[in-house]
Amino acid sequence: MKRGIWTNDVGVINEYVEDLMASDPDMDESLAWAEAESSVADDLDSAKVDLRVPVGDLIVIADLGLWNGRVSGYKVIPNATLADAISVCEGDIIDWYVEDGEMKIDDIHHDGVNHYVFRAWKDGVTDWRKGLTEHLVRHGITDKATLDVETRPLGADVAKVYGWEED
Repeated sequence: MKRGIWTNDVGVINEYVEDLMASDPDMDESLAWAEAESSVADDLDSAKVDLRVPVGDLIVIADLGLWNGRVSGYKVIPNATLADAISVCEGDIIDWYVEDGEMKIDDIHHDGVNHYVFRAWKDGVTDWRKGLTEHLVRHGITDKATLDVETRPLGADVAKVYGWEED
């Protein structure tokens, strides 16, 4: 099951606009759009506050859609919180969510879509094991079972913040 954290998808903004105009039929549509966009920005600010949950190093595993094709990527954000996940996004439309226990972001931009999965190191993982895992991820030699050995998904951490039942 997919549970949304935040999005600035036009469909969501359009729902805000429709609700605003339904509650005030005399409202100018451009004003409704401005208020809706402001509300969506406020929702992001709230999510960033809600998700200031420390996770240690935030591991970003990326499937990047570039002008010349798809590329795998990997990044570590040291001493991070769940909220730091949004810092990797530079696209026009962002969908931040939890699905199958994983915290993910889809980031749509002019060249395509970047897909990110976020994880954290399990307690007690040695620097050598971290290096090995990073090497495997960088070279596309990992799957969920391999990642589960040294890292943990972050969906449960988000679920605790929002009071969601875990799937």
